[in-house]
Amino acid sequence: MPLDLGAKGSCQIGGNLATNAGGIKFIKQGSMHANCVGLEVVLADGTIVNQMNPHETLPIGYDMKQLFVGSEGTLGFITKCAIFCPPYPKNRQVCLLASNDYDQILKCLQISKKELMTSLSAVEFMDWESASIAMDYLEIENPLSDEYKFYILIEMSGNSQEELMQEQMLDLLEKLEDHYEDGVMCDSETQKD
Repeated sequence: MPLDLGAKGSCQIGGNLATNAGGIKFIKQGSMHANCVGLEVVLADGTIVNQMNPHETLPIGYDMKQLFVGSEGTLGFITKCAIFCPPYPKNRQVCLLASNDYDQILKCLQISKKELMTSLSAVEFMDWESASIAMDYLEIENPLSDEYKFYILIEMSGNSQEELMQEQMLDLLEKLEDHYEDGVMCDSETQKD
């Protein structure tokens, strides 16, 4: 599945399609709309609408399957689907940045999108309360030297060599240095997870 959802332990694909779920990899993979390539739906009168052939595309008319994605079940029940599943990237780099200035965190996002382009795979924004709850739940210490109002987690991924990706992340952190007050780059898979 290309999506990385907070509810991945309990959600189901039909519900993800019905709500057009996105998750933290949205910036790279898009939502269910972008990843649904085939769908079968049962309408209220029992009619079955089958658009399961992902290779059959018509250059005219409505893409009927996309009407059902995000419709919350109001148009019909999804009974089958075909989802695009890209291969998992070989390497990734993750950093956590913090600032007391929300505008600076937004600037970090803008610069990251520009600099990393296709290798940017996830961005997650958190305020201190959210970050604190997550650290308590995961039973980990604050990886930064102090508490800040706002945090942004940036993940890049791809099939480049790990050393090259580390250099890219370090270059990004250098370009962002005026826009965050504290930050850390993960140096192990455990920290990245």
